[in-house]
Amino acid sequence: MIDPSLFKKVDIFSELEPAHLDALSRAASVRPYAAGETILREDEPGDLFFVILRGQVKVFVDSEHGREVVLTHLQAGDFFGEMALFDNETRSASVSALTASELVVLRRKD
Repeated sequence: MIDPSLFKKVDIFSELEPAHLDALSRAASVRPYAAGETILREDEPGDLFFVILRGQVKVFVDSEHGREVVLTHLQAGDFFGEMALFDNETRSASVSALTASELVVLRRKD
């Protein structure tokens, strides 16, 4: 089980009661990603939320000229994909691992 305190540090979950944080921890899983591995792609359907346990990732979009535009770098403790929990829209950006990383993953249905 994931440590419930991890979710307490995430803004959208910070006000939850301990029992709800425990439920999130039981529903979540940990996935490893190798450096350079794609985690998600822009315009894909989204139903996963991620918290970085270890490593670094980059969030980027492709320009109209086919160039990669890096929006931000994220590291341990940061999260992404939160909009996937609330809407049925496609991903607005791509994310790939900059270093070997471990991410906590939570599915919308959970």
